[in-house]
Amino acid sequence: MTQGTSIIAKFESAPGRELYFFSLYRVLEAGILAGLLFSPLSGLLGAPRAPELATVVTGLYLTFSVVVLLLSRREAWLVPLVLVGTCVDILVAILITYALPEATAGIAMMLLFNVAAAALLLPVRLGIGIAMLAAASVLVEFFVTVLGKTASERSVAEVIMYSVTYLAVGYLASQIGQRARSSQALAEQRGVEVANLFEINELIIRRMRT
Repeated sequence: MTQGTSIIAKFESAPGRELYFFSLYRVLEAGILAGLLFSPLSGLLGAPRAPELATVVTGLYLTFSVVVLLLSRREAWLVPLVLVGTCVDILVAILITYALPEATAGIAMMLLFNVAAAALLLPVRLGIGIAMLAAASVLVEFFVTVLGKTASERSVAEVIMYSVTYLAVGYLASQIGQRARSSQALAEQRGVEVANLFEINELIIRRMRT
């Protein structure tokens, strides 16, 4: 039974590792943002539109990322941690995009990975929902900025391309995640079958000796 158990444990630990590395990447994102914003390199982010907002959001995001990383060892919390964490990622990306308009491209690219990772780890409906939320948030932020008569350096075409990219990547990642989970379930089933065969072989050997 030990052999079968080790096989199953190996596969069951995979989602836990993926959740941990996703959380670690979020800490890296927040750390890079904080390192640029609170250092002499802040000029690389361009002229801020709302410096106080950027400071508060970055500090809170870094704290939140560390807390989620500490909780990510609990594999049973995978779905709520990924769901809540990614929603916070989207909110932070939108706020930082508004506060630091010249950093929009970098923020959008980092959020793309978060959306893809969430779609991989979450059930299909939730994964696609996250992609739709990211796409809608980008559009809402752009139009709120424009309607507020604040100058925006992005064009409508650029915003639409970001939204379509989030939807496409989210859909593809959710399909890949679904297939991966199906393969994992099949592998677990085969692991149990191998364990049962191992027990039967041991029982046969003991009776032959008798």
